[in-house]
Amino acid sequence: MNKRLPWFDSLRVFAFAIVVLYHLEKAKLPAGFFGVNLFFALSGFLLTAKVLDQIVDSDRQWSFSSYLKSRAERLLPGLLLMLMVSALLLFFGSPDLRVDYSRQLSGVLGFTTNIYEIVSGGSYEAQFSPHVYVHTWTLAMEVHYYLFWGAILYFLLHYSAKRHPKNPEDRQEWVRLCIFFLSLLLLALPTLMMLFGSFRGRSTAFLYFSDLTRMTPFFVGTLVASMTGMSSLAYPTKKWAKASPLVTLLVLIGSVALYLLLAFKLSYSRPATYRWGFFVVDVLCFLLLFSVRILSLQRTSGEDPRPIRFLSQISYGFYLLHWPIYVVLSSTSLPHLGVLFLTLTSAFLLSWFNLVIWEPLILHREGMESRLPTILSAHQKKSKVLAQWSMAIALVLTLAQVFTAPSALALENRLWASSLQQEIDSVKQAGTTVRGLIASEKQAVQQQKEDEAQQAKARATGFSMVCDSIALGVRDQILASFPSSQVDGEVSRFLHEAPDIIRSMINSGQLKEMLIVALGNNVYPNFAETSEEIVSLVPSGTRIIFVSPYDSSEPADSDLNKYADYLPSLEKKYPFVTLANWHKVSQEHSAIYDGTDGAHFFARKEGAPLYIQTLAEAIARSYQKPAKK
Repeated sequence: MNKRLPWFDSLRVFAFAIVVLYHLEKAKLPAGFFGVNLFFALSGFLLTAKVLDQIVDSDRQWSFSSYLKSRAERLLPGLLLMLMVSALLLFFGSPDLRVDYSRQLSGVLGFTTNIYEIVSGGSYEAQFSPHVYVHTWTLAMEVHYYLFWGAILYFLLHYSAKRHPKNPEDRQEWVRLCIFFLSLLLLALPTLMMLFGSFRGRSTAFLYFSDLTRMTPFFVGTLVASMTGMSSLAYPTKKWAKASPLVTLLVLIGSVALYLLLAFKLSYSRPATYRWGFFVVDVLCFLLLFSVRILSLQRTSGEDPRPIRFLSQISYGFYLLHWPIYVVLSSTSLPHLGVLFLTLTSAFLLSWFNLVIWEPLILHREGMESRLPTILSAHQKKSKVLAQWSMAIALVLTLAQVFTAPSALALENRLWASSLQQEIDSVKQAGTTVRGLIASEKQAVQQQKEDEAQQAKARATGFSMVCDSIALGVRDQILASFPSSQVDGEVSRFLHEAPDIIRSMINSGQLKEMLIVALGNNVYPNFAETSEEIVSLVPSGTRIIFVSPYDSSEPADSDLNKYADYLPSLEKKYPFVTLANWHKVSQEHSAIYDGTDGAHFFARKEGAPLYIQTLAEAIARSYQKPAKK
């Protein structure tokens, strides 16, 4: 029953490689997460095919308890090792990684990480700081599938035993037929839910992480298992195996090529990924599994190369371990190449350790002791005691992480502090305005002229800035460099809100001679109309600087990038308008966004000075140009 089918290990390694590449180099393979679908399809096929074999195997009959035990033995040792390693590594990474750690850990241990990610709106492309255990959403979904499908198999097997008590072959064919039709049904329902959800505006997190939309690949695997099989084959399979191997090989190569094309062209944020991308990938998973199974019958002498078989064996452990290692190392000052090298090397060694040493010591399963190195085989009792002590120490480290985890991200604290300081400054400014109004009532005409002179003088120094969270996060540094300036920022502020804010500044006499508009990370398609309104709104004698926005996670055709491309034309059109091209500067210094959400650069110490320098250069160019007439 431990039969390994030829070429299936190659499929597993293919899926494993594109998922890891997506995690480590997202920009190079933006839809590498499609590899998870193939992982799920392989799992569904192998589990169902083995159960079908056991129906006619008199030596091993299927039971629900042994089924759950085998699934636990497959998943838990590697998961435990990953938690131990990450609990230690997190002491050396950014404190932001441990925010909400107790709930992240609960999601892992309760196999509900996918639900946690839906609630928190997170992903591998999460805002501000990645979740160190986000990758275990696949493990959660796999456990949900095991329980759901195991219950169905239990019912089918018991009912078939009553229906065909004396003939195991008839019993198997009946179960195979039921699995075939159930698989079609369970493929159709989540596919339709994904389609309707994408058009009705359901959140990307729900579409990506929900059991109701992402469990289809498992049933692709069960469908192929019902149509083919492992040791005991479906009747039509032998007929299909008589077809030309060349045709089977062409289907296989074409499916792999199209799979890679989709992985390069689609992405997490594109609507097309959810409207048809996942469906096409499921079709490709079917073709890959089916063609590989038929090819293994057509070329019975073939098998996977030994390195491929080894990589397949360590793929589960590598998948679990590489992500927390990469996330922690990325939060340090190590260069990106160093992070990649250390991630791949340490994940490879630890996944080998998991396969050869850790699993045999933890499971105590017959036959697994043969994996142990000779020195450990001779001292198994001492080795097991050492493993137990390791788990105890890891438990202490994990509890320490739970109790010392910060309550909020450093960026959130900074934004909160900046917002609070802004409110204080607003109160001070309001007090100054009230005192000025009282004085103006007493001195009437004489004071009015004096106030106008003071306002003109105030507008001649410093600048007024209207911004969102990008500039708000470095507000203190901006005011330190330009002390006479006024910074009005708010988290998630849209460009179309700027005209009302500027009118308020004009009416209160607070608008300075220089106006800087640092918005656009949140923008609607009518950005040109809003920009023109701002230009026409400011009074004579004013100079305007527009700061172009940047977000590496946005697709090229997004409104944000269209607005950034539009701003140079606005500068050419109006002599008193200047562009601070933060979009271009960010592209030239992309390293400041390593370990961030792609828009906020505060995680890197060189980000704020670069932003200040960009503003300063734009201000210098603006003063060389005429003000608005």
